Amino acid sequence: MRVSELIGPTEPCVLLKLGEIVLKGRNRQQFDHILQGNIRSAVRDTGVPVELRQRDGVILIRVADGPSRGPDGWAKAAAQIADRVRDVPGIARVCRPVRVPKTAEAAVAAAVQVTAGTSGAFAVRPRRRDKRFPVNSSELAILIGKKIQEAHDLPVNLKHPDTEVFVEVDEDEVFVYTEGLQGQGGLPVGMSGRAVVLMSGGIDSPVAAYRMMRRGMRCFFLHFSGMPLTGPESIYKAYALVRGLDRFQGGSRLFVVPFGKAQQALASSGADRLQIVAQRRLMLKTGAALAKRLGSAALVTGDSLGQVSSQTLANITALDDAVQLPILRPLIGWDKIEIMAEARRIRTLAISELPDQDCCTLLTPRRVETKARISDLRRLETRLEAEELAEELALTAQEYRQENPLSHNDVAASPPGVSSFPVSSVSQSATACARDTMSLFSSSRSPAARSKSCWSMAASFCLRTWESVVSRVRTRAAAGDSSMPSLASTAASRRCMARSCKAIECRFSPVKRTSAEGPKWRSPPVTPSSRATSSRIRSSVMPRAVSTWAPRPASSRMRPSRMCSEPM
Repeated sequence: MRVSELIGPTEPCVLLKLGEIVLKGRNRQQFDHILQGNIRSAVRDTGVPVELRQRDGVILIRVADGPSRGPDGWAKAAAQIADRVRDVPGIARVCRPVRVPKTAEAAVAAAVQVTAGTSGAFAVRPRRRDKRFPVNSSELAILIGKKIQEAHDLPVNLKHPDTEVFVEVDEDEVFVYTEGLQGQGGLPVGMSGRAVVLMSGGIDSPVAAYRMMRRGMRCFFLHFSGMPLTGPESIYKAYALVRGLDRFQGGSRLFVVPFGKAQQALASSGADRLQIVAQRRLMLKTGAALAKRLGSAALVTGDSLGQVSSQTLANITALDDAVQLPILRPLIGWDKIEIMAEARRIRTLAISELPDQDCCTLLTPRRVETKARISDLRRLETRLEAEELAEELALTAQEYRQENPLSHNDVAASPPGVSSFPVSSVSQSATACARDTMSLFSSSRSPAARSKSCWSMAASFCLRTWESVVSRVRTRAAAGDSSMPSLASTAASRRCMARSCKAIECRFSPVKRTSAEGPKWRSPPVTPSSRATSSRIRSSVMPRAVSTWAPRPASSRMRPSRMCSEPM
């Protein structure tokens, strides 16, 4: 028997309340179609087969193989679906009702069942979508309220109840539930087009990307690293941030551009106080070149008016002059406290606060121009041939695709008063990227790529990340959070990683040479035993089964990635 033909005594399901979409007119069918596709894509991550049915303003999700799972498995599957679809933009509220036959007796029995174990006053909120139901809303509320009082001896308070019992009479069934979860709201991702987000690794840009996703924008991410002048720490943060934001849209793509030499060229061309504004204009030009290949129609930044010296009104006007594409700034009127609160809510703040070497801090002048003139910037870009340089930078962008999506359960919930920290996403992303970097450097024939500094940068970021993990686990364990892994197991994992990274660094020993070249780093001879030891060390940093991102290497250290040379 199909689940669509079955209405048992109580069937767990998920009811999604739509928000802004219900205000649309003749093109509402487009919004509904895209939203249903996003819901199916998100639920596919859970591995639970589902059936979707649309009503006026609501979407019903049923577990397709619910009867075969048993009562407990059925309820657990519905809860898993509800947790996942909470992150889908376009949904205002997620409810977990029980579905019963369309009779007053079944509705009363379900209401008595869902209020078992509650305390305090209650109120019944009935609603009839099908006006043909023989019992009107007032009579249904009185009937259900009387039975609940008889069963549980609870008082009634219609204005300020502790528990609200919602009863919705639909075309073929009745839904009964006591509470709902807040959804993301907004519009379904993909309805408003595509944009390239300039992802810095700080606090603002992930929040800006999230706000544009809520407005129906599908976002690609572009990160500028300071390499070869800095280490890869900022890239690791970009991995973790994009992985966390991917739960809102799915299929996220990250592009990384090495920007250190371009910054040097700007400084040597006489930028001086215009260095920050000039390099931001170059970033926008690079983003516009990449957006053209990806079929994107806008750029997104995390600018907030007056927050830093480069975000004054005059400088923002100068930045708008750099490209013809519209530059969207969803945080333009937000202050830092509001941005941090939003970052904490979407669980990106803890990742953004991790230390790294940001390219924006390189070659910074002592005083930054707050009223940059467009004519001066154009003369500087003419000397530098900025348009051609931006095209070259866009061609060197390395793409990183996510293979395993991040589900809602990857981030443990935090108790009240304790900031949440995505242990799984940060630690797994950082260590997996460090493992890939170490393996890549180990197999490279370039002496520079095999230098100890490259290994140390990847290893040190892993250790700092795990220090933060252990600290947060200790804090949350003290707050009584039972959902966290044990501190002993987390600390043991960190010690194991420390030994592995230390062993990796010890493979390179300083050797004094008598020539004028000075001390050099060299690798000891590779023997069969040392090769086996190295293999065990690399596998101990992170099991190969837990691979979160798939970097595509370019040149001797990283082979060129497969770029989109034409619009998608």
